[in-house]
Amino acid sequence: MARKVFEFEATLDSETPEFEIKGEVFYCRPTDDLSSIEVLDYLAGLTGGDGIARIQTMIKLFNEFIPEGDIPRFRKTVKDKKVPLSTLNEIAGWVLDEYLNFPTRAAEQSSNGSTTAAPPNVDVSTPPPDETSTS
Repeated sequence: MARKVFEFEATLDSETPEFEIKGEVFYCRPTDDLSSIEVLDYLAGLTGGDGIARIQTMIKLFNEFIPEGDIPRFRKTVKDKKVPLSTLNEIAGWVLDEYLNFPTRAAEQSSNGSTTAAPPNVDVSTPPPDETSTS
């Protein structure tokens, strides 16, 4: 029987992802607070076919990733600034990308030097149709 041993070095670096909504800055839990399997669970929940389950996962993600003391301010900001659901979806995707520690989609350079995962109008949950050559 074949056997493969997977070895890895523990990451000593921990980052605290942060994002801004209309001048309000929110900090997430340090990246080493979550296991990779927890991050994959959130990723699966956000990319599934059930819309209600995706929304529930997004709410759970914000409640888990943003420190408890900042949740009321986050909710108030989203409500008062009338943040659209598409922007919340974009934020959730960005936060997960930060915890994955590698880009899951083609990265593009933004004006402030950070990278963004994909344009907000791209549905990454549906694979593109097969392209056929007409040559």
